[in-house]
Amino acid sequence: MRIIHISEKHTAAAGGTTKAVHGLASALQMRGHKNSIVASGAEPMAAPEGVRLLSTKAEPSFMGRFWHYSPVFPRLLKEEIEAFKPDIIHLHGFWMGPQFVAAKIAADLGIPSILSVHGSLFYRRWQKAFRLSHLKKGLYAHWLARPRLSRVSLVHAITLQEQELLDGFFPHHVITCIPNSIELNETLVDPLPAEKHFAFIGRISPEKNLENLIAAFMQSSLASDWRLSIVGPVGDDTYHAGLCEQAKPAGDRITFTGPLYGADKDRLIRTLQAAVVPSYTEVISLVNLECAAVQVPTITTRETGLTEWQDHGGLLAGCDAASLAEALERAACWGEDERRNRGASLRQLVEKKYSSAVVTDKWEQTYQTLLSER
Repeated sequence: MRIIHISEKHTAAAGGTTKAVHGLASALQMRGHKNSIVASGAEPMAAPEGVRLLSTKAEPSFMGRFWHYSPVFPRLLKEEIEAFKPDIIHLHGFWMGPQFVAAKIAADLGIPSILSVHGSLFYRRWQKAFRLSHLKKGLYAHWLARPRLSRVSLVHAITLQEQELLDGFFPHHVITCIPNSIELNETLVDPLPAEKHFAFIGRISPEKNLENLIAAFMQSSLASDWRLSIVGPVGDDTYHAGLCEQAKPAGDRITFTGPLYGADKDRLIRTLQAAVVPSYTEVISLVNLECAAVQVPTITTRETGLTEWQDHGGLLAGCDAASLAEALERAACWGEDERRNRGASLRQLVEKKYSSAVVTDKWEQTYQTLLSER
């Protein structure tokens, strides 16, 4: 098969969607399928080996800044379709110009297409009060995006919660549910001895619920030698500034390190007592899977869709500070053996349900079914 993946950005700072697209294209490529990624965004990260990557920088205009759109994009995509001759076009995301344009082009050319929204329609769930942005997003979603994106052949959800949401938003579509995945090393990597250290790893933006994580850490009964790190790129400058101000009374017990990649990120994860993913809304979160892959447990919220996490060594908490504080206190009591046992159990869960090998099988079956229905 030949698949073109559409994404508004393919950059390291873009977060989970980029990682998911990157991982899926890589896994499919290793199975002999041909993949191309067409994106609109500056400074793209390198594509997986053998995967084509075309990216056009969004224009420095209103449309470019807020819709990640470039007038060059339609021509770029049409030229890639002509050269690459895809069997399927897979759209990743919901709000931006590349998906809007690609949905029409795919439908006009009669190319089967799939839409993965990657949790982007959960925007109302984490905002505490109605905002003007709700009205703007609602108008765009219902009057512009839905009519256009309804032209895709198939809609994909990552979790059961997202499937329920999409069932209501796209009532005339069959929704297929396939989770995010991670490529597991064949050689099992053991965690390093734990430090008295928790960390959030991800993009710093309001839906990540970091204000309640910081409040939980500060109001918990943890001894003064426990630390919390906030690790990741800043997605919202105002939000980041507020978090830094909130954390000041904790002194150097709470640190903002910026993003970590590669070996530095791996070493941090392997020395944590647990990672914490406290999001108001999330579709699994690859950080949960990355930690489990190296047998380090995580604390996460029920909103991530990992309903079985607590049965396999992780902890599920509410989004409020009190619930997160209780989870931190419980995790801090784990001895080294319990931490390792919990991590090993989560690794086994990932091998069975969230490994690239298992999930790529599902994508191959889905693509093949879509092609057989043409």
